[in-house]
Amino acid sequence: MNYFLGMQPNTVRSTRIAKKTQMPADVLATYPVAIGKPENITKQIEYYFIQNGLQFAFQNYCEKKTSKEFFLNEVSNHIWNLADTIHLSRTPIRCGFSVMAGLENDSIPVFIVDANNNNDYSDEVVRQIRKDITNTDTIMSLSIPITKDNFIDGKVTKEAINCYISSASPGNQVADLSFCFPAFRYNSFVYNGKPYILWTPMDNYTEEVFLQAGISGVPIPKYENPINLGQFVVLDGVPFKLKSVVGSGARLILEGADYSGFDPRSISAKVIKGNATNNMRSSQIGFLAPIIQGTRISNEDKPKELISLDQLKGKYVFIDFWSTTCAPCIQDFPEIMKSYDKFTRAQFEIIGVVDERSAGSAQNLVAKHQLKWPNLKTNTEGTITKGYNVVSYPTTYLLDKEGKIIAQDLRGKELLEKLKSLIN
Repeated sequence: MNYFLGMQPNTVRSTRIAKKTQMPADVLATYPVAIGKPENITKQIEYYFIQNGLQFAFQNYCEKKTSKEFFLNEVSNHIWNLADTIHLSRTPIRCGFSVMAGLENDSIPVFIVDANNNNDYSDEVVRQIRKDITNTDTIMSLSIPITKDNFIDGKVTKEAINCYISSASPGNQVADLSFCFPAFRYNSFVYNGKPYILWTPMDNYTEEVFLQAGISGVPIPKYENPINLGQFVVLDGVPFKLKSVVGSGARLILEGADYSGFDPRSISAKVIKGNATNNMRSSQIGFLAPIIQGTRISNEDKPKELISLDQLKGKYVFIDFWSTTCAPCIQDFPEIMKSYDKFTRAQFEIIGVVDERSAGSAQNLVAKHQLKWPNLKTNTEGTITKGYNVVSYPTTYLLDKEGKIIAQDLRGKELLEKLKSLIN
């Protein structure tokens, strides 16, 4: 994948992260300690921005800074592919950077970024904190090149990644800093004689990849129809599973049955034939939805009913991933209920998948809001929801009668209108 500095105007994405003081002690112990803090900067606040989360977690485990259980829990929480550790370095590499903010001379909000990544602020420049902006040209001109490492084909390579650091309230240095990376990686290639572009942003926590069809060259980035690990890149109707994102997006590995359609003159990476892609389930529009199965949260009528998505073929199905601490999820229940009451169970069904944050809270909310549809708890033995890319709540999917996903992230009112257009 090629590195390109620049983004489409008005598509700037900024990320905020927790201050070190907000991190649990076991997590904080895995962060590098930077020295050389200027004495004239008061009210100091430190951050550590992790750019390659799986590499960072893996190298800490290999150094025995964290336990195997801690590492596996991180892999599960971030929906990483454990098999991708074969592409990682067992010895530490620079896959994040340190930042310190504070008040210079007790009045001017400033920050220092460890741009050369040597864990020493004394050889860096003190900069005044600027306000969040959306003008791409200005962001690029004020960006700071930060050194990081990639691990590709068993070798460590160094590159500089530009970052614009700002704040929504620069007059108050305790406000959260924002990190913007005005760059992306891309590959322009040809498949079956047709041009395509795959691109991925540099601030890529979820390892999203975006496909643009019918164009070539350097893309104008659009955050539309993201493809995540385990999902499919569809080229001329042929699906290729996105198997791995290596080196912070420096390389993508696709897996499919037939690579003969790729024009070798238009790609910079080697094409290595892997195993045939047999599993065609994916949480993408147009694909058969991944399996959902589990025991219904008990109620008086059906205390131990086994729920399976595959049993609901022949009707439209709405899958609602919600959390017991998600206020927008709970506020949407009355609107969802309108759709449930309007159509019969032969026409339409709902499955709720609940992230329960405290014991008994899911059952209490189901009873309080009189939810008529089945709900399953994610933290219950026997519950199967693998294959869904849920990084926030609510996350929803609408399935057609064949079990294929036809819409994502519909809210209650949108769901009712969509169903009206589908069901006479």
